[in-house]
Amino acid sequence: MSDLVLKKITKVFGNSVVAVRDFDLQIESGEFMVL
Repeated sequence: MSDLVLKKITKVFGNSVVAVRDFDLQIESGEFMVL
């Protein structure tokens, strides 16, 4: 299995509402993750 790595994830609604800024996530092989 492979690892999953997300770096510097940002979510903006419209032009001004920042819901997530610079989110990092690393899930290693064999791990189970629920958001």
